[in-house]
Amino acid sequence: MSGAVIFSLVCIGLALALLKSKRHRLASTTLIAPYRWAWFGLLMLSAAEMFGTNPNLAASTLDALRYMAATTTFCPLMAILGAKRPQNVGWQFIVVTLWIVLILPVGEMMVFWRGGVLDVGPLRQWFFVVLLLVGLSNYSLTRFCVPVLLATTGQTLLLLPHLPIASLHWSPHFHTGVGWLAGSVLVAWLVAKPRTTKNWDTVWSDFRDAFGLVWSLRVMERMNSTAKLSGWQSSLTWYGFSGLDLDNTQEQQQIERALRTVLRRFVSDSWIASRVEGFTSRSR
Repeated sequence: MSGAVIFSLVCIGLALALLKSKRHRLASTTLIAPYRWAWFGLLMLSAAEMFGTNPNLAASTLDALRYMAATTTFCPLMAILGAKRPQNVGWQFIVVTLWIVLILPVGEMMVFWRGGVLDVGPLRQWFFVVLLLVGLSNYSLTRFCVPVLLATTGQTLLLLPHLPIASLHWSPHFHTGVGWLAGSVLVAWLVAKPRTTKNWDTVWSDFRDAFGLVWSLRVMERMNSTAKLSGWQSSLTWYGFSGLDLDNTQEQQQIERALRTVLRRFVSDSWIASRVEGFTSRSR
């Protein structure tokens, strides 16, 4: 077993251990499905590395195995985009369907040109670019911006031969990509410490950082639409509640009920309760 393979397996083992240590923080949210997909992706990467140690394995077969493993890294992102109750359960079939569509070239290679070169075609190549940009942008404005940058770099290296920049092929791309992915998990683990303050801004900030841009904008839209209809003085911005009148208890209670109603589609009451002691957001 080469040093590069050992390095990859150690990185994957570290990433799995770090993920497991944070599972309790996701158990009461709809992010448990993306968490399981992340485990699946890392296990697929480790399987590809293990099979790659077989000296009798054809280069085309190894390329196909690595390609299949690399595409699983998009599954957690897709699972997050459907992380809203009650459709979050059925959404997993869409995630599975996406993965099947991405790995169809492997089946085509095995059936029609066994032993040939894996060709995903230009359409999938550019689709990979879109998926990479979606994943990067969804968390670029959160405290996980550095981990997602590392993860996107790792995904790019894993799929390097199958991207529009395939001419830049670099032979150890797969092992290096695994290392970048493991690094992203490590950095995310380091920055995912509970905030010291407990108020509704903390609830919002933790939700925003956990679910990313897509769902956060949707929640902001819902809350601000309710604020307009109810005549509230405050509004929900990317950074928290703005213009809140701390002396207006009635408005605070209405905002609390509205936010609880929206967030229950994603998180449990216990998740919310662990992050708030009272409506102590400061007026901005």
